[in-house]
Amino acid sequence: MVLKAWIWDLRAKFYDLLFNVAPLRSVKREERSMFLDLVSDLSFNSAMMLDVGCGTGDFIPFSIEKGLVFGADISAEMIARARDKLPHVDFIRADVCHLPFKDESMDFISMVGLLEYFEDPGKPLSEASRIAKDDARIVVSFSRQSILNLPRKLWGISFFVCPEEEITGLLKNSHLKSIKWAEGKIQTQILCRKKL
Repeated sequence: MVLKAWIWDLRAKFYDLLFNVAPLRSVKREERSMFLDLVSDLSFNSAMMLDVGCGTGDFIPFSIEKGLVFGADISAEMIARARDKLPHVDFIRADVCHLPFKDESMDFISMVGLLEYFEDPGKPLSEASRIAKDDARIVVSFSRQSILNLPRKLWGISFFVCPEEEITGLLKNSHLKSIKWAEGKIQTQILCRKKL
């Protein structure tokens, strides 16, 4: 596994600051905009929702009014920063390949900015599928080849780029059917539905 807690604990100190610097600020804005567009038609009344690899909690605020929300991350420091921003959300430190939730317990799962850090993204996808209810919605993202990914490389972050046909196979193997795709400068986001 590429994700190591201590590396993300160190990066947590600078994580939010980094995304306030151009051009990364525009990249983060684009990621949020794509995400909100993908989920805009969904209704989450009293839903159980989980942001996997939540970092400092950037993708959680959209859903706070709509149900019971959890955030999970491997980094204790990222979780601490997320709790400071969103004290009413339940954050847990967890390995995304072994989440402490019951089978078929979640109505919505987001995995934005996560899967590109796994050499085998099928593992966290399968785990998300395990905890997702049948017909649950899941948003996933994959990195694209882009010059804008250069800062991550310079920062020493290892990440993987998946071709579209590989993404489609990974989703199918995890019982996820893609509904809608959004392509950004450095990321592709996909709204999926779990179908057994």
